[in-house]
Amino acid sequence: MAQGPTSEELAQRVKELERELGEREKELHCLYGLSKIVEEHETSLDEILQEVPPLLLGCWQYPDITCARIVRGNEEFATANFRTSSWRQAADIVVNGHKAGRVEIYYLEERPELDEGPFFKEERRLLDAIAERLGKIIERKRLEEETIRQWEQFAAIIDNFADSLYIADPQTYEVLLVNKSLEKALGRNPVGGLCYREFQGRNAPCDFCTNDKILKDKKPYVWEHYNPLLRKDLLLTDQIIWWPDGRQVRYEIAIDITKRKQTQRELQLTNEVLEKIFSTTHMAIAYMDRDFNFIRVNQAYAAADGRDEDFFTGKNHFDLYPHAENEAIFRGVVATGQPYEAIAKAFKYPEYPEKGATYWDWSLHPVKDNTGAVEGVLLCLLDVTERKKVEHELSETKTFLEMTLFSLADAVFVVDPKTRTITACNPAVETIFGYSQEEVIGKNSEFLHVNREMYEEFGRQIFPALDAEGVFSTEYQMRRKDGRVFHTENTVSEMVDDSGKRTGVVSVVRDINERKQAEEALRRLEEQRRYLSARLLEAQETERRHVAHELHDSIGSSLAGIKMALELKLKAMQKGKRNSEGIDLETIITRAREVMEETKRIQKNLRPLVLDNLGLIPAIRSLCREFEQTYPDIAITPSFELDEELAEPLRIAIYRICQEALNNIARHSEAKAASLSLTKRSSNIELVISDDGHGFDTEKVLRAGKTDQGIGIFSMKERCELAGGSFSLVSRIGEGTTVSACWPCT
Repeated sequence: MAQGPTSEELAQRVKELERELGEREKELHCLYGLSKIVEEHETSLDEILQEVPPLLLGCWQYPDITCARIVRGNEEFATANFRTSSWRQAADIVVNGHKAGRVEIYYLEERPELDEGPFFKEERRLLDAIAERLGKIIERKRLEEETIRQWEQFAAIIDNFADSLYIADPQTYEVLLVNKSLEKALGRNPVGGLCYREFQGRNAPCDFCTNDKILKDKKPYVWEHYNPLLRKDLLLTDQIIWWPDGRQVRYEIAIDITKRKQTQRELQLTNEVLEKIFSTTHMAIAYMDRDFNFIRVNQAYAAADGRDEDFFTGKNHFDLYPHAENEAIFRGVVATGQPYEAIAKAFKYPEYPEKGATYWDWSLHPVKDNTGAVEGVLLCLLDVTERKKVEHELSETKTFLEMTLFSLADAVFVVDPKTRTITACNPAVETIFGYSQEEVIGKNSEFLHVNREMYEEFGRQIFPALDAEGVFSTEYQMRRKDGRVFHTENTVSEMVDDSGKRTGVVSVVRDINERKQAEEALRRLEEQRRYLSARLLEAQETERRHVAHELHDSIGSSLAGIKMALELKLKAMQKGKRNSEGIDLETIITRAREVMEETKRIQKNLRPLVLDNLGLIPAIRSLCREFEQTYPDIAITPSFELDEELAEPLRIAIYRICQEALNNIARHSEAKAASLSLTKRSSNIELVISDDGHGFDTEKVLRAGKTDQGIGIFSMKERCELAGGSFSLVSRIGEGTTVSACWPCT
């Protein structure tokens, strides 16, 4: 008959079991305390990491000589008595598969050797579990920070929209949010008021309110409305979205279509408010025997099922939560002694089908006796259902933000307000500036400005404006990658955190270079027109004075002489003296002929009779002959291929252009030869006048505008276009000048 264990052996076994139970109790206490710390510190990771080391002291065999430290990057969170020693136990903190830090336990005095130096193997399992939980906490906090950052960017972009936007509760009509555009249009901040009162000036809900429709249809509703308060026609888009507190809210975008109602129908901007991603949850822990009967659970585990902690003791896990797949996993852990971990695993409560699927990060660790046999399991769970929902919503919102930014034709920059470093930008940056996103992100924005002086002055302007109004708009000049300077319209708004501290600025840059160039060209053209008009009036007065002098000095004096001669002759004849003194009649007739010739000369200068009597081509030939007689050093070659009579306005325009062009050749070109051709080609009449002179810089002359040469060119162009034609002038220094004019045949 086999002999049973002795009383000493039984006592030893009881002692070991008591020690193991004590170790389990310390482990549970430690994990429970960790979950409480996480629950109490919703926003500060540093506070959590600072409180964990003191918690660990009581969870090791010799708490009086134990110290602990958590290392994360260059930061340390340690107990007050911390110092390093030779008796160390450590575990890495892993986040997303990468080492993010470590947890260290030190004994300050030497103790007997156990499983791992002076430490129990159960203490190793506990340390690994703590490091694992800290990794998940850090991961969650990073996700929270990323969500807040994206919300700030999204909110700043909404404030940059030129169109008005507001969000209101469809049940209470309370205004929850408006952007700066609507606030500026109203002249006040309506948040907290009632939408029908703030936006329509009514004392009761509007009879045309779309709340019922969009709540029922669950899709956007686009409509037009005249707002009597703003006195504007608006294109409105209404839609139901989710507010961070779980309410269904109405958001509306209003586009001013008062001036462009007939031409712009398409809604360009649509938005959703980014929801909070999740609320903090605490870890649930359950300790079971190898058959999965509950031995002990913590409050978080019981609360997750709406039970008291005592309810679970003695009950089987899979009697309460039957699940074939999970039961197979549990039995595998008991059989192999290897832990199991699941990330965001779906689970449905059999007793509460209305809850639907929930998601859990959970791990199952075997609890072994001294021989290595599994005698129980420790189940640790973290409810990540809200995180899963938030991840899905965050993905949709991120996609929406990216689509919005990608669709904007204006360049959008997110800039650090302290360093003015570009942290993000949209693809339109490459279209407008010529830089790829990779070339821009991470650089100081100075390289986009014309020079450092303008960069510094821009900074001195925007930040006071942001402090005062939260937005800054101006017309500006910036530099492209190829070095060209161009005109821009810059709108800058700020990103602030919950405390009102500025965390970034969003700059929207619109290329208005073509508009500015057109405005400058129009300004120069108007200036030239005014100057030409003044010169034309001056020329008219000069011509009139010249004609007056000609008539007075030449014809007037000659006629006066003839008059006096005739009077003398008449008096002599009246006295019967036929051959008396005085000028004879033949001399008077000769003087009269001279007056007639002088009259013809003046008339020809004012308007050549040959143009009326013989036509355009003989008139131009006569003009060329007179030019060669006047300027014998310049040979001119005319050619004509035109056999039809032209309308008088066109004949006059062609003749005067020829006059002005030949005059410019004589005065400015220093040419030796010139050619003039007037031809009909296809359905056009073409006039080309060329010379072999020294040429000139056309852009410089036309820009100056107020020289005689510039006025002459402008006059020819005006005459040509007034007659329905097109005008061009080509000249290069050292290569001569060609004037071309073309009119369609009518």
